[in-house]
Amino acid sequence: MPFCRLPTLLELANPQHRKLPHWRYEEIKCKACDLLLDLHIDCFPIDPVAIAHRLGIKLRQYTELSPEAQLAASNASTDGFTLKNPYGAPIICYNDVMLKERIRFTIMHEVWHVILGHTEHSSLAEAEANFAAGYTLAPPPALHAYAMLGIDIDIMETCQLSHEASLNSQDRYRSWLRWHEGKGDEYRDIHDDNLELSFILHLLGADTEEREDIEKNTKA
Repeated sequence: MPFCRLPTLLELANPQHRKLPHWRYEEIKCKACDLLLDLHIDCFPIDPVAIAHRLGIKLRQYTELSPEAQLAASNASTDGFTLKNPYGAPIICYNDVMLKERIRFTIMHEVWHVILGHTEHSSLAEAEANFAAGYTLAPPPALHAYAMLGIDIDIMETCQLSHEASLNSQDRYRSWLRWHEGKGDEYRDIHDDNLELSFILHLLGADTEEREDIEKNTKA
């Protein structure tokens, strides 16, 4: 049986479904930045399938399943869910006939259920996975890298998000920007700075040696 699923539209309509304490939002933001940095991901669109593979998480499409299993999977979730094999390894099953943008979010959502150690469905687990997925696919520090270089982008197209997810990402970026513009350097977050720098260096075409020198000097 699946231990995690995506929320229903009714649940998404409930603001309490997405409510997290401020400290938890900040903790997940740091985890998302560290994930991208650890995997050396420094450009859009961020690929949730590649992330899952690099974390050793197996993926199964609904259409790969037997007719009986497809029916059971669809009844469990119209989008996707995560289960464990007999050895305890996670397997993400997802509906591959959905729109590409929805599939990307579904996989990223389920990957975060695994990373965050969720073992059963709850409104808290769904809120955390939803926020983490949205933040990972369009992290504000990475978006800011483009702005710093004067590059205008369409978030929906560049990050390959749905219309709704792109609006949420724009709101998240504006909130992030207001916070950073209103605070001094002592409030800057090293996770944000490192991710922003990583994307800037990629956009500037810095080679590996140049990147290492710049990153070393920045951390010094």
